[in-house]
Amino acid sequence: MMGFALWTLLASSLVAAQVFDLSELQWTLKNQNGSIVVPGSLPSQAHLDLFKAGIINDPLLGINEFTERWVINDNWTYTADLTPFTQNYQSDASKRTIIVFYGIDTIGNITFAGHPVFWVNNQFRRYTFDVSNYLNSSIGGDHNLTIALESAWYYGLNMTMRSDAEYFPNTPNVTTLDNFEYPNVRPWIRKIDSDFGWDWGPAFVPSGILKPAYLVTISDSESQDPVVHATSSPVSGNSIVLDETCVDIYKRGQNSSVIPDESADWIVNVTFSVRSIKAFEHPTVTLSIPELELTWEPLNISAIPATVTLDIYTSVNWSIPDHIPERWYPVDLGNPKLYNLTITLDPSPGQGSDGPSAQSITQTITTGFRTIQLLQTPYSEEEITSRGITPGDQWHFAINGKAFYSKGANIIPFDPFYSRIKPEAVRWVLESAVKSGQNMLRVWGGGIYQPSSAAVDGGLYSFYSLCDELGILVWSELIFSDSLYPINDYMLASIAHEVGQNVRRVNRHPSNVQWAGGNEIEGIAMAANASLANGTHYLDEFIYLFQDYLHDAVISETHSVPYTDCSTTRGVLSLDPYILRFENGTPGHIYGNTGVFLVSFDRAAF
Repeated sequence: MMGFALWTLLASSLVAAQVFDLSELQWTLKNQNGSIVVPGSLPSQAHLDLFKAGIINDPLLGINEFTERWVINDNWTYTADLTPFTQNYQSDASKRTIIVFYGIDTIGNITFAGHPVFWVNNQFRRYTFDVSNYLNSSIGGDHNLTIALESAWYYGLNMTMRSDAEYFPNTPNVTTLDNFEYPNVRPWIRKIDSDFGWDWGPAFVPSGILKPAYLVTISDSESQDPVVHATSSPVSGNSIVLDETCVDIYKRGQNSSVIPDESADWIVNVTFSVRSIKAFEHPTVTLSIPELELTWEPLNISAIPATVTLDIYTSVNWSIPDHIPERWYPVDLGNPKLYNLTITLDPSPGQGSDGPSAQSITQTITTGFRTIQLLQTPYSEEEITSRGITPGDQWHFAINGKAFYSKGANIIPFDPFYSRIKPEAVRWVLESAVKSGQNMLRVWGGGIYQPSSAAVDGGLYSFYSLCDELGILVWSELIFSDSLYPINDYMLASIAHEVGQNVRRVNRHPSNVQWAGGNEIEGIAMAANASLANGTHYLDEFIYLFQDYLHDAVISETHSVPYTDCSTTRGVLSLDPYILRFENGTPGHIYGNTGVFLVSFDRAAF
C-alpha cells in the first residue's frame, strides 16, 4: 500500500510521468549459498543490513573490522518483488519505463523479471536502462528485481589473473601500488580506494545499492499541465526524462588555458541530457534570474529525437553583462552570493494557451558567478628580487582575478558506508571548517565524488551546495590514488562516463576550484621511470591517462575550472597543449606544488 501511495503522489506532482521510488519495495538480502537471508533496504550496503538483522555487530566497533571480514569474501544479492509496481502498471505501447540507479557498489548483474538487464562495474556512475519490454513478460514466473553483487575483492583478484593483466612491481626504490589490507586489486576496480584499507582507516570493501533508485514511466499521450518546480532527481515530464541539467558559468572566451577577461560578459551554459518517448522538432529554453529581474525569452535548441535508450545532449548559452550579477567569494574574502536560475525546457512551444506547453519542465538551480584561475606561469625576475623568493613557477589560485591564500584540509569519506552518512554530520564538519578559519577543502582522490545535494543524482546529503552556501572553496579530485593504473579499452570506456557525469554535475557550483586527475601519482610514475628497467612504459601510461585522456575528458565538459594531473605535481611546460614538466626544469627552481615541501617557508612563494 505504501508503494501505491508513493506512486500516486509522484504521478500527481509530475503530471503523467510516474516516478516510483524503489526503496518502497520489500527487499531481501542473501549470501551466495542462501544460508543467510535477511531483510534488505535501499539505499544500503550489505554490512548495514546484516547489522540491522543482528547477524553482525557494528563494523566500526572494536576489532569487528577483522572478525567480520567473511562478509567481504561472500557474494550478496538484493531482491525485491516488483508486484507493488506492476499491479498498478497498465501495458501500453504509448509508454516506456526506465530504471535509474544513482549508485551501485560495485560489481553486479541486474535482472528484471528474470530478464538480464546489465552488468555494472563502476561505483561512481549513474546507470539508466529501458525495461519496458520486461514488464509484462517475466521469465519462469520471476517477478523480481534482482541485483546480484560479486565480492569486489575476489573480482579484483580475478582481474589480476587475466592473461592480459598488467604487472605493477614494488621494489625498494618504487612502490607502484600501495598495498594495504586488500592488496593489488584497486587499479582494476572503479570503487572507493580506501574501501580496501588505507594508512588512516579500516578496510570493509562494502557492497550494496548505496544511492536511491527509481522506475520512471513516460508516455507520448498529451498531458494537461506543465511540470513546475521540479526539485529532485529524476526530473521528468510527461514524455521526457532529464538525466542531467548542467550549468556552467564562465567568462566569454574563457577555458582552462585562457585567463578570463574579468570585464567580459558572463556566459551561462545550460546543457540537458534528455531521453524522450517522442520526437520534438522545435524545443525551446527560457532562462531567468528572478533576483536580478533578468529573463531571456525562449531560445531555440536542437531537435530532440525519440529515444529512451540513449542520452541526447542539447545546450544553450545566455550572455549576461559583467556588472549585473554580484560575484561569489569564499567567506574570508567576501560574500558567497548565490542566485536562483530558473530553467524552463519546453519541447512543444506554442501549444500552451497561456505560457509554456503541457510538455514543459521548469527547474530552479542555485548557482553563482565567479572566475577561478590556477596560476602556473613563471615568476618574473623583478618579483623574485623584490620579494626575495625562490625562482620558478607560480602555483596558486586567484578568484575573480585576485590571488589569495588557500587554507584548509582534506575531506575523506565521512563514513566507510556511504548510505548511512547523515546530512547533519556533514554540515557540522563544514561549519567547523569555516569557524576554524579554513577557506578550502580538498576532496581526496582516494575517496568518493562528493554529492551536490540530496536532491541531485541521489546524493543523500549536501556537500557542494553547502560549500556554495557557506563560502568554502573545493579542490576536487577524480578518484585515482597512490597507484599506477592499467590502460585498457573497457576501463577507459567506463571512466569516460564516470568523469563526464561528475564534472557536468559539479559545474553549477561556484565553490569548485579545479579538477585534479588524482592523488600523489605523478611522483610514482617518475620514480618508476627512473628505477625500473621498463620504467618508460609506466611513465608513458601515466602520460596517456593523466596528461591526455583525463585532461581531455574534463575540459570537454567545463570552461570554468582548470585541470591538473595530480594533487602533487611538478607543474606544466605548457597549458595549451597540456604538457607536464616532470624533471624538465632548472636546478634550484620550484615548480608545481611538490617542491614547496622541500624548502624553508621563508624562501617559498605562495
